[in-house]
Amino acid sequence: MPKKYKRTKIEILLDILKSIVANPNSCVSRLSLKSNYDYNYLLPVLLKLNDKGFVSLKFTVVKSEKSRRIIVQGLTPKGIAFMKDLEFIVNELRR
Repeated sequence: MPKKYKRTKIEILLDILKSIVANPNSCVSRLSLKSNYDYNYLLPVLLKLNDKGFVSLKFTVVKSEKSRRIIVQGLTPKGIAFMKDLEFIVNELRR
């Protein structure tokens, strides 16, 4: 049986950014499914990307459930440039 390919951290980050572009205004659980990355690991990554200015997040509170929900609105222009740089790096690593 062939070994499974293990993604690098850069490839995981690139997959997260691509899933945000493909699914704007999505909740974190949807992006977790699309990027194939666990929710518990994805949330801190998204918060860090938001702090750095790469991603735009919206925090909402659902009154009936008394819980908060995080909506990932999309990438900022800085985030788009960062994604292009990561794509270049990943393509160079695969050569």
